[in-house]
This record gives sequence, C-alpha cells and structure tokens, in this order.
Amino acid sequence: MVFFNKPKENEAPNKTAPNKLVFFLFLFVAFLTVLTNFFKEESSLSVNVHLSVKNNLWSHYGFKSLKSKMYELERNNFVFSAQALKDETRETVLTTLIDNLGSEIGRYKKEQNSIQADAEKADTKYELARKRYLMFLISFSLALLGFLLCSYLVTIQLFNNLSTSHPNSSEHSSIFEFKNILGNSIVILSLVSIGFLIYGFWLAI
Repeated sequence: MVFFNKPKENEAPNKTAPNKLVFFLFLFVAFLTVLTNFFKEESSLSVNVHLSVKNNLWSHYGFKSLKSKMYELERNNFVFSAQALKDETRETVLTTLIDNLGSEIGRYKKEQNSIQADAEKADTKYELARKRYLMFLISFSLALLGFLLCSYLVTIQLFNNLSTSHPNSSEHSSIFEFKNILGNSIVILSLVSIGFLIYGFWLAI
C-alpha cells in the first residue's frame, strides 16, 4: 500500500492528501487502541470474578469433604464400640447412631458431587476467561504499538509540512519510502490487532 507518492520533477508536492490519510489513520488507530483497552479491562474483571467463584466452590467442596471424613471416623468408632459391647440396649442405640451418621455421610457425598460438578464448570469458565483476556491483551498491545508508530508518523509529517528546506532527490525518495513502510506497518499491526480482538469474541460464543 502506497501512502505517499513521490512527486514528479517540476511538480509541487501535494500535501493535502497525505495529511488527510495520516489524520484518518491516526484517528482509526487511536479508536482501536481505546476499544481494545476497554475489552482488555472488562476481560480482566471477568477473570477475577471467575477465579473468585472457582476458589469459593473448591473451598466449599473441601469443607464438605472434611465434614464427611469426620462423620466417617465417628461412625467407624461407633461400629467398633458396638462390636465390643454385649449390652443389647446400648448396642441398639449405637446402631441407631451409626445409621444416622451413615445418612449424613450419604448426604454430604451427594453435596460433594454437586459442588464438584459446579467447581469443574467454574474451572472451564475461568480458563476460557483467561484465554479471552490473553487475546484482548495481545490485541491491545498491538494496537498500542500501532498508535505509537502512527504518532511518530504524524510527527514526521508535521515536521515535513513545517520544514522550509528542500532535501535532494535521494533524501526525498528515502523519506517517502520510510513513511510508506511506517504506514504499512501500522495498517498490518491494526489488522492483526483486530484479528485477535475478533478471536477473543469468538471464544465467548
């Protein structure tokens, strides 16, 4: 893509068209930088939320698991005591306690399974949110780099417009070639940034 055409000999350089092109390119890259930064920040908040939910669910799962283990130990102690006793009355009481503890252990097991399923779903959502954040972060970094290069291109263009000196033909050609390379680099960075941005949205589908 050619942003700046080298004027022919005895032809006055047309500064209006390049200035407009650089101006619109600068606005586009600035908008893209703000947009990608917005989605990067939103995605960062989403990662923190999903991480908090994931940690809370696994902590709840660990608490239920600990309670279940404690009930199992208590039940085993009662089972051992019931086997050692010969008093039928006390043995009946212990059997009732063992059955109650068995019911509690079964309830905790069901709750554990339900919490584990929710925690695994939370893990999946967290990993997806983290990948989206990475895509938006890369997109923002590329857009920011393009913005910095575009700012440099604007500075060069303003300096050329304000300059009263006339470089020789070889210097003139080098300047136009450098600005064209710079402009093409900015466009490529912007397109790649948009690609990562779209991929980040695609991950959410």
